[in-house]
Amino acid sequence: MSQQPEPSLTEEPEPPPCPASCGPGGGLRNPCYGYECISDARRLISFCWVVANLLVLAFLACALAVAAQNDCSEAYCSRSLGFAAVWTLFMCLGVMVGGTKVMR
Repeated sequence: MSQQPEPSLTEEPEPPPCPASCGPGGGLRNPCYGYECISDARRLISFCWVVANLLVLAFLACALAVAAQNDCSEAYCSRSLGFAAVWTLFMCLGVMVGGTKVMR
């Protein structure tokens, strides 16, 4: 068995790796892999807000599809499901717009 030497308590630990934007070319050629987003609380909140807004925009397509699918006169159709989807969409869009105004 090979034994690895115990790290000395007097040795200084290696510094963390340089964030991607500090090198030449900045973050365009070197992706940040989320380092810059989590290093600052404001950036983290902004990043989460953008992700949430993108999910609301994806929900837009789903809500419209549900409303279109349930707009018929067959027995299996329920216009109330379409109404609920569109109403929830309007509420989410309102929170998205209002929250964005507050964030700025």
